[in-house]
Amino acid sequence: MRLAIARFSAYGFLKNQRYFEPFLALALLSWGASFAQIGLLVGLRELVRNLFEVPSGAVADLWGRRRAMVLAFSVYPLGVALMPLGGQEHPWLWGVAMGCLGLGDAFRSGTHKALVFAWLQQQGRAAERTKVYGYTRSWSRLGSAASIPLGVGLLLVTKDYAWTFWATCVPWTLDLINLATYPRELEGAREERRARGVGRHLLAALREVLGRRRLRRLLLDAAAFEGVHKATKEYLAPALLVGLGMGELDLGAAGVGASFVGAVYFATHLLGAAASRRAYRVEAWLGGGDEALARLGAGLVGAMALAAAGAWVPALTAAGLVAAAWLHDLFRPVLVGRIDAESQAVGKATVLSLESQGSSLTAVLLAPAVGLAVDQARALASGRGLWAVGLVGGLVALSLLRPRGGARRR
Repeated sequence: MRLAIARFSAYGFLKNQRYFEPFLALALLSWGASFAQIGLLVGLRELVRNLFEVPSGAVADLWGRRRAMVLAFSVYPLGVALMPLGGQEHPWLWGVAMGCLGLGDAFRSGTHKALVFAWLQQQGRAAERTKVYGYTRSWSRLGSAASIPLGVGLLLVTKDYAWTFWATCVPWTLDLINLATYPRELEGAREERRARGVGRHLLAALREVLGRRRLRRLLLDAAAFEGVHKATKEYLAPALLVGLGMGELDLGAAGVGASFVGAVYFATHLLGAAASRRAYRVEAWLGGGDEALARLGAGLVGAMALAAAGAWVPALTAAGLVAAAWLHDLFRPVLVGRIDAESQAVGKATVLSLESQGSSLTAVLLAPAVGLAVDQARALASGRGLWAVGLVGGLVALSLLRPRGGARRR
């Protein structure tokens, strides 16, 4: 039993060894991209994820969850290998790379959570959804934290963003081995192997979602919260440098900028790990279930407002984005636990993939708008325009607000 949870945790730890992650926006800027182009690339990644999200969940439910995860970690390395090869002369390579990352995300997200929940059901521990998922997610956040000093070290030694991408292939290959050797019983029941079986399964999941008002409300909340998070998180590193009084591309002759960005990301991931591990306690403290989600949504609105206040004090933009990341690590375990409780036993991976697809669709529409808004704000304010991230994200986050107690009556 402990071995299974340890392997689930190892999956998350290795998955989040993304040494390039804190520097993605900075790397693209250094290679000649504008903020609008960064927004389009983030949108493209989420579009590919959106297109393949629900079919991937249906495939996982019908043909095997473990197989879907192995496919995801076979595609990921191609994306990070291609990213540094792009540039203003070959921007399409950035698009192909982001598309590969989106495809990998589509076959990964929702599937592993359904796999964990299936194991809990087998063990008679379904009531511990939020606690166990929060625990395994905390290891994902610890993996992110551990990746920061390694990524910063690579950047300081090589002085080349490319190596932070290429080095990521190593832990992802180890995770591929971990997933490929999961017990076969975690594949899930596979009743239909023909392609039309996937279509029937997908329609059944859609009918379930559309027919349950509480589940629809959960998926709409997820689309808003997760969409804002996905569309704005890449701007934290540039916001940190601007808040420090440096330019978005100025990492400092002695690596001061890179070290500062790394230190903040490291602290944010540690706080996120603690938040995920204690999410079940916070959920109870905030009133439980839907009430907790409503209050966390209101917190996101406040975080985005703080980021928008960077128009007057630039450091507040970074503070708001850090707060949003911390709230996301509380929101995610509570949300996933509620979705699992509201969905039927069959098709959980598909329902969770529907949730992820809604989030990706929001990000597809929001990410280019955020990038364009930042470019426009910078043009009007002589380079200081990252506060627009909070303004645009906050407008979408307002949809999370509703009368207190309303979630309980749904």
